[in-house]
Amino acid sequence: MMVKVLVIGLGDIAMGYDLGRKDVTWSHIGAINNHPHFQVVAGIDPDIETHNKFRKLTDAKAYSHLEVFLQSNHDAIDLVVIASPTHCHIQDYKLVKTLSVKLVLMEKPLVAPGENIEKFMSEIESGPRVLVNLFRLYQSQINTVLQDIAKHGPSQINIRYSKTIEHSGIHFITLIIRHFGSCLAKRLVKVSNEVVHSFTFKDAEVLMQPAIKNVDDNSMSIHTDKGSIYYLNGGRVFFQMDRDHNKQEFLADEFNHHMSKVYDKCLKVIKGGEDDSLLLAYEGHKLLAKEASVHAECIPL
Repeated sequence: MMVKVLVIGLGDIAMGYDLGRKDVTWSHIGAINNHPHFQVVAGIDPDIETHNKFRKLTDAKAYSHLEVFLQSNHDAIDLVVIASPTHCHIQDYKLVKTLSVKLVLMEKPLVAPGENIEKFMSEIESGPRVLVNLFRLYQSQINTVLQDIAKHGPSQINIRYSKTIEHSGIHFITLIIRHFGSCLAKRLVKVSNEVVHSFTFKDAEVLMQPAIKNVDDNSMSIHTDKGSIYYLNGGRVFFQMDRDHNKQEFLADEFNHHMSKVYDKCLKVIKGGEDDSLLLAYEGHKLLAKEASVHAECIPL
C-alpha cells in the first residue's frame, strides 16, 4: 500500500536535521523519501524560504497555511505529520479532522507549557488516532535491554536531558514508565542552582537533570547489581558493562536511522497494529509538569 502524507511544519525535525546527508535518517522527509510505502503529497509552512528546499526534496506542493491546503483540490491524505510549533498542535489537529486520515504522527511535547493536556486528550478521543514521535520507543535494542533489566530487581537510573525536560526528558520518562512500572512518588530538589527531578518507580529510582551542553546531551545511565548500561549523547554511544567489567557494544544503526523505525511503526498501526506512545506521552507529560515550588520532600502520587 502507498500512504499519502501531509507534513505540517517544515523545520529541522521535518527536513533540516539530515538535510544533505545520505548516511542518517533523522527527519520526517528523510524517512518518507527512503520508505517504499510512504509518499509526501504536500507540506505546510508560513516561511516561504523553506518551500524551495521542500520541493527539491519531494517534488510535492508547499502551502503557507493549512487552511489554504484544505481549500485546495488535493489528493486524499492517509497520514498527517504535525511538526508545527507546539502551541499550534491542538489547532492543527482540529483542522485535519476534516481530512478523515488514518493516523496523525505528532511531535512532542503534545502541548505547550500551561496548556491543558486533559483538554487535548479529550479532543483526540473522537479521532483520528495519534502516534507520538517518541522515537526511542521504537528502537528494539534499548527496549530489549530495559525489559531485561526490569526483571532483575531495582535499578538506579540517571538522565541528563538537553533543551527542556518537557521536550527531551519525555523520551526517557516514557521508556521508564513502559518498563519500570508506575511512579510512586516524585520530588524536586535544588542542586547547585539546578532543579533535579527525582522519581520513585515500582522498579527504579530515577534522577533527571539538565545536560552539560555538548558533553552529555540526552544521556541515560542505568545501574543494577548485575552491571551498568550507558546510553550516551542521544544513543550515539550505547554499551553495557557487567560486574566483571566485560563490555558489550550495541549497534549505532538504530540511532542513525531512528526516524525510519518510526515510519515502520506508523505503517503497522495504519494496518491495525497496536501502539502505546500516546498513553505513555500523556503519563509522561503529567509527571514532568512544572511544579509551583522546589523542595526536598517526596510528593506522593
